[in-house]
Amino acid sequence: MRENLDKKEFELFATLTWLCWKERQRTIHWRGEFRGRGLLESAEIFLNNYQRARDELNSGGNLTREDPESKWTPPPRSCLKLDVDASVNDEKGKFGIGGILRNHTGEPIFAFGKQFTYHKSVLEFELMVIEEGLKITNQSGFNPHIVGTDSLLVVQVVTAIERTKGYVELRAAAIHSRLKAMEQTSMVHYPRETNGCAHAITHFASSSPNPFVWDYEIFPLWLKELVTKDCNHISS
Repeated sequence: MRENLDKKEFELFATLTWLCWKERQRTIHWRGEFRGRGLLESAEIFLNNYQRARDELNSGGNLTREDPESKWTPPPRSCLKLDVDASVNDEKGKFGIGGILRNHTGEPIFAFGKQFTYHKSVLEFELMVIEEGLKITNQSGFNPHIVGTDSLLVVQVVTAIERTKGYVELRAAAIHSRLKAMEQTSMVHYPRETNGCAHAITHFASSSPNPFVWDYEIFPLWLKELVTKDCNHISS
């Protein structure tokens, strides 16, 4: 088989094989159903993230939080930025999506999160959180100028640089059309190290059965501390 595949195809095949084994182990030990749907997309995301991290390390990149390039990036003055993320809770078989809307000084407008049963692919959840975030911002009367995600594949799919097939493609196309209709809203990829608040929110959401939309006044202390840390390098 190695002779019949090029390097890129073989790496994807090996990653997919490992994810199939991992899902089989989960099915055996949890006695649940085998969730084969979306495994190929999950393999592509996992491989993409691994290769990006490997390349950064090989080039001497510093991935610590102290690296200036690893800090949260604010939007331009008088603009709003919506940071989103999605994460899985393997122990509970749940998936969390969430995000946070902030202005150019880092001041939060709101944060949201929602839990789902883990029955879709990672890519579908990454797309779902964008839809949910845009819906909430619209209902709240806000218009984000930037939608930030640490998933490069999501940005590629939505912007049509790389397209999957079927249901995921339709969802990505719908987001693309919505962003285009908003005119001044763009979608940007950022390193995971800069997306700490959104990632923490999704981790909390994956363990919380109740969906939430928090104004800053009711942010839990752990989230307020993360927001403050993100803003230490910003001058208003």
